[in-house]
Amino acid sequence: MADKESGIEQPKTEITGMERNVKTGPANYFKGLSNIGGKLTLTDTQMIFKPGRLNFRRSIEAIAVKDIVAVERRNTLGVMPNGFGVVLRNGTTHRFVVYGREDWIQAVVKVRSKISPPKKMS
Repeated sequence: MADKESGIEQPKTEITGMERNVKTGPANYFKGLSNIGGKLTLTDTQMIFKPGRLNFRRSIEAIAVKDIVAVERRNTLGVMPNGFGVVLRNGTTHRFVVYGREDWIQAVVKVRSKISPPKKMS
């Protein structure tokens, strides 16, 4: 189902049998001013962030890989090189802090490039 305003399709929030799990690991997701701890999973079609059980915010975030137009390196507090962001077609940026940032970036770029050649992936 596509969001009428943004044109971005909302992916499923669960991994189906048709998807291949590419990478999974602990992550923090920045939503507004909130920093939510949980688990980030990258499949061959989507990224899914599931908050940990102890978080106040419990909503699952799902991002279709086909909607990603750029991957950006980010530094936590401006100095710690442990974050990255994905920019979607509608201009929305989703930011994560992970262990092994470069591995995550390479995995997202690789999955995205298999769907269609990227226009801008840094």
